[in-house]
Amino acid sequence: MKLNHTVTLVAGLLLSLLTAASAIAIAPTSMSVQGRLTDATGTPLPAGNKTMTFKIFDADVGGA
Repeated sequence: MKLNHTVTLVAGLLLSLLTAASAIAIAPTSMSVQGRLTDATGTPLPAGNKTMTFKIFDADVGGA
């Protein structure tokens, strides 16, 4: 019975590691955004391509 528990434990750990690795491997590298782009007064900007920059930080304030 002890061997059976060891095999089950090892299989569970391997499954956990594979699941975590696959979740990291399929992280998206792009995203789509929809919205309404306006100037500071609320007037819609003309149609066309616009450049946007998104930054993701590891903290609300002072993050890297």
